[in-house]
Amino acid sequence: KTITLDDTWLLGFIDAEGCFHVGFSSLREENRYYRLCFDLTQKGVDNKKVVLDRLFELFKVGIINRHYHDNIWYFRVNGLYDTLAVINYLENSDFTLLTKKASSYLLWKQIRNSIKQEEHLDPVQRQKLISLSKTVNKYS
Repeated sequence: KTITLDDTWLLGFIDAEGCFHVGFSSLREENRYYRLCFDLTQKGVDNKKVVLDRLFELFKVGIINRHYHDNIWYFRVNGLYDTLAVINYLENSDFTLLTKKASSYLLWKQIRNSIKQEEHLDPVQRQKLISLSKTVNKYS
């Protein structure tokens, strides 16, 4: 079966294997910089071809690279505008993330929206966003 953006399988796959990340440069002279990305990682070149290459085709954004561990590949979507493709998929799905990944996604999306509003350029707001970004993948 061919993977499509209409599959609930993909949503479950993101719930299990997806990773939302946001980080900010701590250097004063680089205080406008941030890193916003979404990753999916798979072991084996066959999984790279079947899953990750297909996701690259479907989303029409991102990159596929070899991980530093042997035989592991990742599909990464970087940046403010490219990550919108991931958000559009998740927001337009008939289903939702079911695990703790849902809270990571919502926090990541909130921070992304703040960056889009250029709140990260204000020193006070930036500190709040830095603190918030450290909780994206933390679960209590």
